[in-house]
Amino acid sequence: MVGELKQYLFSVLDYTVHQLNELQKTPSTYESRDREVLNLQTLIASFRQQLNTPNNPVSLNAPPIVNDPEVIKIYDYLQEVCVYLDTQLRQQSKQLNSVEQDQLNFLSQLSYIHNSCKRVPQVSPILPVFPVDEEIIESNASEEGQNISSRRKIAVIVANITFYILLIVAVTGFILVGDGGAARVPTEFAGFSVMTVLTSSMEGNNRDSIQQGSLVILRHRDPSDLEVGMVVTYVRDRGTTLTHRIVSIIEDHNGTGERAFRLQGDANVTIDRYVVPADQMLGNIVFSSRSLGVLISFIHHSPLMTVVLIAIYLLTVSTLKNYFKFKREDQLLNSGEAEGNFWEFLKDNLFKKQQGSEFTVETPKKNKKRRIFKLSSTNVIMFILVGVMVFSATQLVSIYFTYRGINQLNDEIRNSFEITRPPVNDADTGTGGEVANGDDDLATHHNRDLRLFDWDGLNARNADVVGWIYVPGTNIDYPILAGASNDTYLHTDIDGNFSIAGSIFLEENNSSDFLDDNTIIYGHNMLSGVKFSAIDAMMRGTITDLDYIYVYTPDGMVFIYRIASVLLTDTSSEIYFLPVLDLAHFYQLMLHNNRWNNVPYDLLNEIYASNDYRRVITLSTCAEAGDSPIRSVAFGILIYELEVH
Repeated sequence: MVGELKQYLFSVLDYTVHQLNELQKTPSTYESRDREVLNLQTLIASFRQQLNTPNNPVSLNAPPIVNDPEVIKIYDYLQEVCVYLDTQLRQQSKQLNSVEQDQLNFLSQLSYIHNSCKRVPQVSPILPVFPVDEEIIESNASEEGQNISSRRKIAVIVANITFYILLIVAVTGFILVGDGGAARVPTEFAGFSVMTVLTSSMEGNNRDSIQQGSLVILRHRDPSDLEVGMVVTYVRDRGTTLTHRIVSIIEDHNGTGERAFRLQGDANVTIDRYVVPADQMLGNIVFSSRSLGVLISFIHHSPLMTVVLIAIYLLTVSTLKNYFKFKREDQLLNSGEAEGNFWEFLKDNLFKKQQGSEFTVETPKKNKKRRIFKLSSTNVIMFILVGVMVFSATQLVSIYFTYRGINQLNDEIRNSFEITRPPVNDADTGTGGEVANGDDDLATHHNRDLRLFDWDGLNARNADVVGWIYVPGTNIDYPILAGASNDTYLHTDIDGNFSIAGSIFLEENNSSDFLDDNTIIYGHNMLSGVKFSAIDAMMRGTITDLDYIYVYTPDGMVFIYRIASVLLTDTSSEIYFLPVLDLAHFYQLMLHNNRWNNVPYDLLNEIYASNDYRRVITLSTCAEAGDSPIRSVAFGILIYELEVH
């Protein structure tokens, strides 16, 4: 109530200043008009000071004798306004049966203005009706607004330019990277390409070393322009790309007269075995940024969250912009600080419906309560947010029922096809070599915990079942399927139905008897913890106390592997090349950049001493969402082949 009355009084003062300015432009028979106008302008300034500093009253000085009738009318007009506001305020206070401090302060201010104006000679005044002239208010505000600090304008311009540059960079990078940085041939634009580095092989101490996840800009160049020491990108088989540093150049490769290149990652201890021909070379890296890479990766992998964050940002900016805009307008009208603070403004304009007053005062439209929401910006943003929330809620419900169905199917298969096995005391040991704690042979120790499965029932349900994998201490306990290709069971369950989690399946180029030097088994990394999510947890260090991998086969055999290594790699790595031509070299790849702390050094020392490299099983799962080629991989070395009785 006090705020609205005071706002009206400020508008009256603006109007009187305008009238005084007009009087100065009008010829008068009174030589004292200019002096009298100046005196009244000074008095109005003191009124403003009193209104803005109620606790520090301005000393009351009687105005000089006024002779100009036009100036006297303005004095009388101010008196009448004060009387009117005083009456309204006192009536309202009686209805509320309370008198607050701000009401008392305002009454005192009105009294000060009234007493200051009634000391002039009285004439028969013609009280003008205060006009609601928006042009006057806007004109005064405009004149005051020209004094806004240029630094603030520059800051706003710089902030807007920075935001839009970042937005353009993010959108452009997202478009050029396309699939979020998958190691495929990049899109070329004006001789440059944008990619993200997916592995840590180029992390090092060199000035141009590249961190994993960085966004890089590739400049396409002729191979003849490349030099030793440059960080380059080339195309490998399957259309994948690899970025390493040139360590040497072969000018005449295999007598062809063409160049070839030997490369090495900054984090690698050995030179790459693969010699890169000139026709596979794309160019060199001219820029890298870890921050931009993280931004692009976030946008790609979390598009819904990106939309929400952008909407929240725009909503916040719009709210703050309107708040400071309204506050500045209040300051221009009041020649002082605006009432209230940001949270009061937000509460009044966003969360509460404005309550009507018992009195009616004509106020300029500019001074009415203003709301934050506007059709052109905030309402649209809120509509987007509500849409995203509804969509997210439906997705969460869908995900919940999907995961519940996956878990129910896994439990049903496990309970239906596992056979209770009678106790046994001996084992047929194959490639043994470790000794368990105490006097028990480790094979016998394992044999006590082996399981039996109804292979006829499993094959009747799906003829592609070739085994069963079990990793104690994890949720990995599933049948293994072998399809016509790696896509067959990527998103298909054991019954042939679509499933986002797919099945655990054998690499298409592996033998189903698990006798290859390296047998690769794939499974999805699901957020619910099913399938091969434990492999990614092992790579990230959240699971550390595992030892063995069991693979059962329909012919009654079980292969027991000791977990030896866990690492992060990508689909272009040599570990996926089959058949393995050099098992000793594969061991080097397997143990390089190993993140597994529980390495069986005794087993490895025995293998190295005997030069008897044992078969390996590779469990591979995705490490990132989407089409990213980054993989978390666990390796197991075969220690036993047992026949289950």
